[in-house]
Amino acid sequence: MLVLGLTTRQNIAALFFHTWVTNWIAGCNECLSIFQQNIPKTGGRLPAFFELDVTFPFGEHDRGDAAMIAFGTTHFLLASGNRARANEIWPLIDWCLKYTANRVTADGVVASESDELEGRFPSGPAYLSNSSLYYGALM
Repeated sequence: MLVLGLTTRQNIAALFFHTWVTNWIAGCNECLSIFQQNIPKTGGRLPAFFELDVTFPFGEHDRGDAAMIAFGTTHFLLASGNRARANEIWPLIDWCLKYTANRVTADGVVASESDELEGRFPSGPAYLSNSSLYYGALM
């Protein structure tokens, strides 16, 4: 990855950035594969247990994870331009969008049982961030 005309420091920086981006993309793809493997077969929300590999008392509520995953996944795949990977991961996106669509209220706001802080602060039955993420994923 040496580029002629650049200093050693610039070449090292370019190599570091290339390595970081490659590892970041691999990590994102691995994460998406884990989410896809854990799509509930019988309904319900995505489990939170594999996030920290522990059981915690505040992981039992829907926080809008499907909207978050749909938004991040669609934007990651659009940025990557990898059509084959997009086709592989489409079932995850489709599930997330359908799950979230079923939680849209009559006012067009995505309802959730909790916010991402798991109820550490008071929040109502609908969280604006989830709505923004859901509609952003549809774009």
